[in-house]
Amino acid sequence: MKKRIIAAFLWLIAAGHLVAQNPAPTNPNLDSEANRQQRIQWFREARFGVINSRIRSPRFPSRIPPPLCDYISTGDNEIAEKDLGFEWENPGTMNASYGYNQNDHDWVPAPEIVFRLVEIVSKGGNYLLNVGPTSEGLIPQPSVDRLKEIGEWMRVNQTAIYGTMPWKTHGEGPSFKPTTTSASDAKTAGARQSPVDIRFTAKGKSVFAICLTWPDKEFMIGALGNERSPNIQIAGVKMLGSKEEIHWRQTDAGLSLSVPREKPCRHAFAYRIDLK
Repeated sequence: MKKRIIAAFLWLIAAGHLVAQNPAPTNPNLDSEANRQQRIQWFREARFGVINSRIRSPRFPSRIPPPLCDYISTGDNEIAEKDLGFEWENPGTMNASYGYNQNDHDWVPAPEIVFRLVEIVSKGGNYLLNVGPTSEGLIPQPSVDRLKEIGEWMRVNQTAIYGTMPWKTHGEGPSFKPTTTSASDAKTAGARQSPVDIRFTAKGKSVFAICLTWPDKEFMIGALGNERSPNIQIAGVKMLGSKEEIHWRQTDAGLSLSVPREKPCRHAFAYRIDLK
């Protein structure tokens, strides 16, 4: 008895790499608009689920929302500059290769992978992290070590990642680069900035301020001050994974936060700011 397999989603490397065999394309130019339309029609009829933007081209779409697809795949290891207002993901590697390469020892440190995850989620994206197994189907030990370390971080901070949405600005701090198209980010550029690099996510009545480095002392988040967020009233603040009380004070200039004595995790530390 034959069973039909229904794919949840279809991830294409580039237009023209995958050719539908039923029906076969009639145009020899695989990248022609006619064949793109033919492929997408076949994929839809075959119930392949959601399809990425590389159905058209591996390059970033020239307009959003892009035609033919359901979500955007950015370039490999290329994070979008801002919230795109449309579903998107970043395909990323743990070293320089997607497949297993015994000579590739250029491993990305686990903290950097965590920082990339936070950066992507703060802009409303999904992180498609690649693991390249050996010919025996084994996951290389450096990949295992990094996945375990990321898992440890997620056990403490998953509330700030899963089910969240971008906030009005995705970040602030020394390395934050405001976008010229976002009014909130443009306002941030000329305002008081946190001395710590922060990325924001939001869920329900909570805003998560994820510090990419450990604050040495009490610090201020400018985006949560009365001047820049006049309609935000704060009910309480805590750091995920910490039982220590967080002292806070909201002024026109920003939200001042105390720092726990002990770190609750190894990388990137998330304050949960509950709103009234």
